Amino acid sequence: MKPNDDFSQAARQSNAAIIIIIFNLYRNWIKRLLPIFLALFVSSGKATLLVTTFGIFIVLVALFGIIYFFKYTYYIADNELIIEKGVFKRSKMVIPFERIQSINFKQAILHQIFSVVELEIDTAGSSKIEFDLRAISKQKAEALRQIILNSKPEKSSLPLEETTSPPAPTPKILFKLSFGDLMKVGLTENHLRSGLVPIAMYFWLRDLLRNGGINLDDLATKYADPEKLYQLGLIILGILFLGYALIAILISMIRSVLRFFDLTFYRTEEGFMVTYGLFTKRQISIQDPKIQIFKWQDNLLRKIPKIFNMQIKQAASAEVKKKTSSIHLAGLSERHIHQFLDAYYDKDYAIDDFIGISKWWFIRRLVIYTVLVIGSLILYQYFPEHPAFGISAFFFVTLILTSYLYFRKKKFGVNDEVIHIKGGRFGDSHQLIQLFKIQGVSLKQSPFQRRKDLAGIVIFTAAGNINLPYLAYDVAEKLRDYILQIVETDGRAWM
Repeated sequence: MKPNDDFSQAARQSNAAIIIIIFNLYRNWIKRLLPIFLALFVSSGKATLLVTTFGIFIVLVALFGIIYFFKYTYYIADNELIIEKGVFKRSKMVIPFERIQSINFKQAILHQIFSVVELEIDTAGSSKIEFDLRAISKQKAEALRQIILNSKPEKSSLPLEETTSPPAPTPKILFKLSFGDLMKVGLTENHLRSGLVPIAMYFWLRDLLRNGGINLDDLATKYADPEKLYQLGLIILGILFLGYALIAILISMIRSVLRFFDLTFYRTEEGFMVTYGLFTKRQISIQDPKIQIFKWQDNLLRKIPKIFNMQIKQAASAEVKKKTSSIHLAGLSERHIHQFLDAYYDKDYAIDDFIGISKWWFIRRLVIYTVLVIGSLILYQYFPEHPAFGISAFFFVTLILTSYLYFRKKKFGVNDEVIHIKGGRFGDSHQLIQLFKIQGVSLKQSPFQRRKDLAGIVIFTAAGNINLPYLAYDVAEKLRDYILQIVETDGRAWM
C-alpha cells in the first residue's frame, strides 16, 4: 500500500466532490421546487422578489454542500469501514468488511472532467446502497477496494499503516465489444419498448394542436375528397408506420451506444469485472463466491447474427439488485458464453438430459383463453359495432402462440453441480445456478395440480426466485430433495 493510500486516518473526498455535491443538490431540489417558483411568479407577478428568493436559495444550497463536504470523513479501523457525516446532526456509520457485498465505480461527465470516480458500496442485509463516496481519485478507489477485498478479520493484528498488500495481478480481458458488434446489439434490441417514445410524442403533438384549435381529423374530413380519403389514409398510415419503425430503431441504437460503449469484460483474481458506458462510465465487479446466477438469452432479431445478452447476478441488497448488482453483457457469441462458464466453474456444468413441464400447463391456459373469446363473441352479438371481438381474437391468437412456445421451451436439467433452466417464448433463455448456493426450495400445489398429480417448484436464491411450474409430483419431490441434500452436504462457503 502506498503512503498516500493510508486509510487509517480520517480523510475527506477529493476537492472535486464539492462541485459534484452542490450540483446534485441543485438538480434534486430545483426539480422539486421549480414548479412552486413558477407558480408564485405567475400568480404574484413580482419578478424582483422571486429572483431574489431564488438567488438566496442558490447561495444557501451551495453553503450547505460545502459544509457537508468538510463534515464528511471516512477511514478504516479493525477491518471496518467507518464514515462520519452530518451538517445539523452528526452520525457515525460502521461497516464490517465481511458484510460488504460489492464495490463498484461510476463516472458521470463531471467525474470524467475532474478525473475522479464515484465509489458505491453495498452490504448484506441492506435495502439500499449503504455508502458512497461522491468523488475520489481512481487510485484511491482501487486501493480502498483492494484492501477491503483482501482483508479478513483473522489476517493480521498489526496496525493498518504497518500492513502491506501485494500488488493485484492485471485482470485478463475475456471479451471486448467492437463497434461493429455494438451496432448489431442496437439493431437487435427490443424496438417495441423504444417505440413507446414516438407514440407518446404523437399524442403529445395531437393534444398540443387541439389546444391550439387545430383538429387534424376535422381538417381531413373538410378538405379531402371523401372518395380518396381512404386511399390517402392508407398511404399516410404506411408512412407513419415506416417513420415509427425508423425512430424506434434509432432510439434503440442510441440507448445501446450510451450504455454499452467500450464494453470490456475481465477475469480478475477475485471474480469478474466489466466496464462500459459513453457519458456515464461504470465499473462493476463480482467476486466468485457472490455469483448466484448466469443468465443469457436471445430474441428473434438476435437469432439472425447469433448473438446473446448475458447477466451475471450476485447476492445484493434490494435496491442495488435492481440497479447495479448484476454484470450486463451484450453481443456475445455462444463461444464467448462457454468461455466465461469455463473460467468460473471447476466442475462440469454441461447437461444433456432435460425434463419439460406438463402438458396440463398449456391445456389449462387454452381453456381459459377460449372461454374469454366465447365471452367476447357473445358480447359481439349485442354490440356488433364494438371492436371487442377483433381485439380479443388478436389477443387470443397471440396468447395461445406465446403460451405454446413457453410450454415447449420450459425445461430443466440437473447434475451434482448445477441446475440448468431453459425457457423463453420467441427467443431462448438459459439460467445456470450452482446447487450449493440455493437458499431454499418450495414445493407448491394448487387444487387443480393435486387432481392431476402435479406440483410447482420455487427455487430461492440471494439474487431472486425462479419458478418451475407443473412438474410431475414425483419429479418435483425428487428435485426438491436432491437440491436440499446438496445444500446440506456441500462444504463450500459462499456467504
